[in-house]
Amino acid sequence: MMPKPGLFRLLILSSLLLTACETMRMPGDKGQPPLRNADYFLEAAKSSSGTRAALMRLSASELLLAENRNAEAVRVMENLRMAPLSEADQQKLYLMLAEAQLRVERPVEALNALSTLPRADRLSNKQQRERYALLSRAYAANFQPVEAAEALVQLQEYLNSVERLSNENAIWELLRGLNQETLTSGRLQSKDTELHGWLDLALLRVRHGTDPDQLPRVLLDWRQRYPEHPANRRLPEELSVALTAKRFDINRLAVMLPMTGRLAATGRMIRDGLMMAYYQDQHPEKPNEIVFYDSAIGDIGQTYQRAITEGADVVIGPLEREHVQKVAASPSILVPTLALNLVDPMQPPLSFYQFGLPVETEARQVATRALSNYRQVVIITNNDVLGDRANVTMQKWIERGKGVVLNNIRIHDEKQVEPLIEQALGVDASKRRARQLQQILGIEVVSQPRRRQDIEVILLAAKPSTARRIKPYLNFYFAQDIPVLATSYLYSGQPDPGRDADLNGIEFPEAPWLTESSDFLNEQRRQVKALWPTATTTQARYFALGHDAYQIAPELQRLQAFSDFSLSGLSGKLRMDRQGRIHRALPWARFRDGRVIGIGMMENPILEAELQEAEQREAEALKAQQAAEGEMLNPVEALPETLPPTPSDQETPQP
Repeated sequence: MMPKPGLFRLLILSSLLLTACETMRMPGDKGQPPLRNADYFLEAAKSSSGTRAALMRLSASELLLAENRNAEAVRVMENLRMAPLSEADQQKLYLMLAEAQLRVERPVEALNALSTLPRADRLSNKQQRERYALLSRAYAANFQPVEAAEALVQLQEYLNSVERLSNENAIWELLRGLNQETLTSGRLQSKDTELHGWLDLALLRVRHGTDPDQLPRVLLDWRQRYPEHPANRRLPEELSVALTAKRFDINRLAVMLPMTGRLAATGRMIRDGLMMAYYQDQHPEKPNEIVFYDSAIGDIGQTYQRAITEGADVVIGPLEREHVQKVAASPSILVPTLALNLVDPMQPPLSFYQFGLPVETEARQVATRALSNYRQVVIITNNDVLGDRANVTMQKWIERGKGVVLNNIRIHDEKQVEPLIEQALGVDASKRRARQLQQILGIEVVSQPRRRQDIEVILLAAKPSTARRIKPYLNFYFAQDIPVLATSYLYSGQPDPGRDADLNGIEFPEAPWLTESSDFLNEQRRQVKALWPTATTTQARYFALGHDAYQIAPELQRLQAFSDFSLSGLSGKLRMDRQGRIHRALPWARFRDGRVIGIGMMENPILEAELQEAEQREAEALKAQQAAEGEMLNPVEALPETLPPTPSDQETPQP
C-alpha cells in the first residue's frame, strides 16, 4: 500500500529531526563498548528486588535500545511504570519508552509515555530537547502535522543558531503541504503566537500560491504583522524566491525552428501557433519584435549565439533533440531559453527550460489513472517507436504504483492482432485446455472459451488503424466490460465517426485544442482555420505547442518560482518543476458514436506526487550506484525524445 499523502516526507523529516537533535545516551557511546549486555542485567534483576531490580531492568532497557531490540525494550519498560524509581530515573524511563514505542511504530503509545513524564518542568535542557523532538516525531507519525510543528516551535529555545535554521526548515516542511481546513483548524486550537505566524504563512501559500501577482503583496502584509517572527528574518526559500520572481519583459523574441528540410512542416505549424498567440496577446508589454531563425541551416550553436548577439531577450527553440542537447551543453546560457524538446542534462544550466510533447507524459497519466481504481493490468501497444516508449513507461509506472502487469503485448503486424488479443486475454489458453481435454477423453468436447477473469483494466498505445482492429477483438473475446485507457496515439486528430466507431468506449488524455468545446475555443478554431487551414489537422498538437510556448516565455521565472502556478494552454494545463521542465496535465476524452467527447480532468495529485517521489528516489539511487561503479551513463541517451511525425507517420502525428 502506498503511504498516505505527505507521510513519506513526514517520516523523512522525523529522521532528520532525530539526527539534528542530540540523541539519547546509550552505553557504547564514544566508542566504549558496554561491559555487560542487556541479558546480563535482566538475569541479575531476577535475583534482586525493589529499587535495585528496577534499576537493573532500566539499564537493560537502555542496552536493548542500543542493540535495536526495541520490542523487548518496550516490554521491559512497560513493566517498570509502577517500579520504585526516583523522579530522575522515571523521567529517563519515559523518554526511553517513547523512543522505543516510536521504533516499533506505535506513536499513540509514545505520546502516552511523554504525557506521563513526571515533572516535565524539571527536565534538563538536554532532556527537553529529547522530549520535544520525540513529541514532534510521534505527532508526525500519528498524522498530526500541526501538533508536530508546534513541538518543534517549542524546541527552538533549546537549540543553537545553526540548529534553529534546520528546525525552522523542518517546521515549514510540516506545514507547507497542508490544506486550508487543517491550517485554519490548527490556528484556532493553538495559543502559540509563533505557531500562528507559521500557520498564517502556510495559509498564504495555499490561498495565493497560484497567483504570482498577489502572493508578494500578501507576504509583505504578513511581514508587517509578524516583525519578530523567525520566518521574517529567514523566509522559507520557496517564498523568498517567489518574492523576487518577475514576468520577463521581452522586447525581442528569437525563435529557432526548422523552416526547411524534413521537419519544415512541423516547424511551420509551431510558428503558426506561436503567431496566433502573439496576435491575441493583449498584454501592454508584449514583444516588439519576433525573429525566426531556421535551425535546419548551419551549426545550431552558431545560430543560437547569433540570436543572442542580435539582441534576443528570450529564445524559444530549437526543436530537434540533438540541437537541444547542443544548446543545453553550451558553456553559457545568456538569456532565458525555452527548448521545444526534452533532454535531461545532469546539471541543467541556469535559464534553460524544456517544453515538449513526449508520449511518456501521456503514458504516465494513463497509468496513474488506472492505478487510481485498479491494480491488475494488461498493456497492449504497437511495436514501433511511440508504442515502445509508451509501453516501457506504462510498465514502470504500474509497477512503481504496486500494480501488476498480467500481460504485456506488442503488436508488430496488424495481421496478428487477433491471436495477440487472444493471448492478452488468456483465451488461447482456454482453447488449449479444451483441446487437451478432448485428446485425453478421445471424444468431441463442446466448450465455450473464456478470458481470464483477473484483468481489471487494459492500457493501450496504438496508432488509429491498429486500435480500430484491437477494440472489436476485445469485444469479441468477452472483454467488452473491461475499461480501456489509451494514449492519444489512437486519435488521428481528425473527426472520422465512421471509422472511429470501432473505438467507442475508449478513454484517453488529449490536448484541449483537439477536444474541449466552449464558445471561446470554438470561435478560436473558426478564426484559426480561416487563417491557417492546417492548424486543426493531424498536426494540430504542434500548433498548440507553438501557441503555449509563446504564453510560457514571459512567465518562465514565475512558473519556476511558484510550484503551484500553472497556465491553461491549448496543449494542456502547464506547470514547471524545479529543473525547468514544463509538465502537461491533459483533460480526458471518450469515443462515443465514433466522435471524441471531452470528459474533463481526471487528476489524482496525491497519487501522482507519490509516484513522482518514487521515481525520484529510484533515479537518485541509480545515479548513486552509477557513481559508485564509476560508470556514469549518459542520461541524455536514456531519456525519451520528443519525436515529430515523419512523413510516413502522417496518420499518427503524436510526438
